Amino acid sequence: MRPLPVLSQGLLALLLCMPLLLAAQGASGRAVHTETSRQSEQDRVDALARQAYETVFSDAGAAYERAVEGLQLADSIDYDLGRGRCQYDMGLALLWQGYAPEALEFLYAAQELLEPAQDTFYLFQTYSAFAYVGWDQKDLDESLRYLRLAQPHALALGDTNLIISVYSDIAESYLRQELYDSAMAFLPYAEALATTTSDSFQMAVVKGQLAGVLVVEGRYREAIAAGREAAALSRRVNWNARAAWLHMAKAYEALNRPDSAIVAARRCIRVAREGSYLDEYVSSAHACLTEAFYEQGQVDSAMHHARMEAETYSQIVNAEKARRIQGMRFGQEWHASRLEQAQQEAAFQADLKWQRLQRNAGFAGAALFLGFSTLLFQRFRITRQQREVIAHQKSRVDALMRNILPERVAHELQEHGKTQAVRYDDASVLFTDFVDFTSISRSMRARDLVDELNVCFSLFDSIVGETGVEKIKTIGDAYLCVGGIPEAKGGHLEATMQTAFRMLEAIGLRNAEREREGLPAFQVRIGVHCGPLVAGVVGVRKFAYDVWGSTVNTASRVEAHGEAGAVHVSEAVFARLSPEGRYRFHPVDHAAVKGIGAMRTYRVERL
Repeated sequence: MRPLPVLSQGLLALLLCMPLLLAAQGASGRAVHTETSRQSEQDRVDALARQAYETVFSDAGAAYERAVEGLQLADSIDYDLGRGRCQYDMGLALLWQGYAPEALEFLYAAQELLEPAQDTFYLFQTYSAFAYVGWDQKDLDESLRYLRLAQPHALALGDTNLIISVYSDIAESYLRQELYDSAMAFLPYAEALATTTSDSFQMAVVKGQLAGVLVVEGRYREAIAAGREAAALSRRVNWNARAAWLHMAKAYEALNRPDSAIVAARRCIRVAREGSYLDEYVSSAHACLTEAFYEQGQVDSAMHHARMEAETYSQIVNAEKARRIQGMRFGQEWHASRLEQAQQEAAFQADLKWQRLQRNAGFAGAALFLGFSTLLFQRFRITRQQREVIAHQKSRVDALMRNILPERVAHELQEHGKTQAVRYDDASVLFTDFVDFTSISRSMRARDLVDELNVCFSLFDSIVGETGVEKIKTIGDAYLCVGGIPEAKGGHLEATMQTAFRMLEAIGLRNAEREREGLPAFQVRIGVHCGPLVAGVVGVRKFAYDVWGSTVNTASRVEAHGEAGAVHVSEAVFARLSPEGRYRFHPVDHAAVKGIGAMRTYRVERL
């Protein structure tokens, strides 16, 4: 056979290589297309993260949803930096809505992903968010630690507003620890920077902080000027000036100007209410009003605000409990959604592996069995881990629900999302109240007053826990509990009476301790009545188990007309207990009782 010409040989070689060249070109094109598509998806994740950050302060819920969308996309393309940015935004959205402990999970995840990448802006924001969580959790040393980490990132970014923010936040951490000299090492610098930038928001914040320091230093007129400037600026920017008004109220009070102190304290409460704030500033404003009205001789008004101060503190504690429940519910829902995502991912991987196994059917059966078994084991392990997380979260929610609601009511609320009010034909209602609470409160600091109330009510909580009587709530310096609910049972009146006398003894012992220390003591009045009532849960947010009916009102009147250091009962209680011979009764007649008219009560002693 004659050999092919050289040209023919080259053409044949080209034809033979053409499929390989085309395949290589196609693979290269696909690689370029894949890289372009990945970059586009990364840009989409970053855009969602930016949108979430920009909208979090105006619409935290929408910001959270955008961040979740970005996180899901980042997960699908394995984009760690995008994951970190989106998880920071999720944590910030939760923090802004008041769920500080729940925000930590996302902030820690963001920190782990952002630190290796040295994402300066998002690291600054993440460290700052950790500081705000520290404020919420009263861990001020931890707040300072994270603000120190944020400081060099703010300087590296060269953003004056961020620098002002971090110095102002460091000063705030010192102020909350009452380290005023340390705070003043940062506030003048922050004020100077805010002046150069004409940033009204930052200036309002810094002026409000300066007003607080100036009050402590006794520079009251300067404090009033700084507070007024902060309040004026707050009307132009999104800043709540309740702190500035409170500092002005304290300064006016120190200058013996009760009229001006009343105006400023009322403005503090009004501004706080407009912003839906309920915190220590509101409680302190009521304390200022108590002092100012007392100085003017308006005892009724002073007494009203003393009660409002204690009641506000109680509302803050109850709101915190409700927020914790809502936060744990969120945590449960979040982990449930992650479980569903993990199961979907496991199912997808299972389908993918099964397809690969089908394409490679020539492999030995043992390898096929091993691969499929491994996949099933992985799915089982992921599902089990996620279920354990959900079970842990659910147990936390259950425990807290049962701490603030009766067990039967908590169970019904969790099972059905609502609970029905129940009428009880027979229950016994116990009210306590502290005598001359207002006059005692004037001689005590607000913090000491609240601490002592907490000690007394904790003693009561321990007693009702042992006697089986159901605590309902505290109202200022009053305490309400009921026997015979939520489960109707006999012997509830005797249990309630035992509770009353144990409370009396506990306060007696507590007063003996305080008198030895030279401190004022609380004298308690206790009233008991029995009869029908209605009990149930009210509200859909910050819900509470409560009782209603004339029996409750009468019990309150019995207590209010009782003697200090004694248990008083109604005629209905007297009729039930007098035949048993366990108590001695001393009748007391009252000519005009509000809403009742003439009424007889009985002072009770145990035999």
